[in-house]
Amino acid sequence: MKQRDNKADRFWDWIARRYDRQVHRDENYTQAVERIAKYLDPGDTVLDYACGPGVVALKIAADVTEVHAIDTSERMIEIGKQRARESEVANVHFAQKTIFDDSLRRESYDVVLAFNILHLLEDARPAVQRASELLKPGGLMISSTPCVAEAGVLLRMLLSLVSRVLPLSHLWKFSTADVEDLILHEGLEILESEAPERTLPIFRVVARKR
Repeated sequence: MKQRDNKADRFWDWIARRYDRQVHRDENYTQAVERIAKYLDPGDTVLDYACGPGVVALKIAADVTEVHAIDTSERMIEIGKQRARESEVANVHFAQKTIFDDSLRRESYDVVLAFNILHLLEDARPAVQRASELLKPGGLMISSTPCVAEAGVLLRMLLSLVSRVLPLSHLWKFSTADVEDLILHEGLEILESEAPERTLPIFRVVARKR
C-alpha cells in the first residue's frame, strides 16, 4: 500500500461518495460506453486508468474478458469493489496503483481507457507514453479529455481559480490540438476523434498502437 501523502489523492478520497453519486446520474458516462462498445471484443483485456468508482469499468465488463481498474484514490477503489460485489461482477479487478506500477506488464492490454485524467496531470506525456507501452501492437487507447482552453472565458477563469484552491493537481488548459500532439508523439494513430460543441468541450479520441 502506498503512503497516503498526496493531497490530490486525499481530496478524491474525501469527494468519492459524492462523485460516485454524480457520475451514476451523468448521461455522458452512458454515452461514452455506447461510443466505445464497437471497439471492444469479447477476448479483450482492458486497463481502465484513473477509473474512479468504476462506472465505465463495470458497464463494459460483460463485453470483454477482463478489466483491470486502477486509481490512486483508496476510497474510489473501495467504492468500485463494493459496486462490483453488489452487481456480482467477477471480471473487473480494482487496485489502488498508478499507471507506472511495475505490476502492469508491457504489451499486455488490448485497450487502455483514460477518461477525464490527462488534463489533471502535471505532465501528461509520460502517462500517454506508458499507456502506449502497456498496449499490445494494434491495441487501442481511448481517451476523453476536457479541453479547458476551448471553453468560454468565464468558465476558464472559474476553473483557474478552482485549480488553485483545490488540490486537483494541474488543471491544464488543454486544447484539442494539445491532446492530439500528446497521442501522435507516442506513435499512436488516431482512428476517430470527436469534440462536441458545448460549454466545456470534451475531446474524445480513439487511437491505435502501430
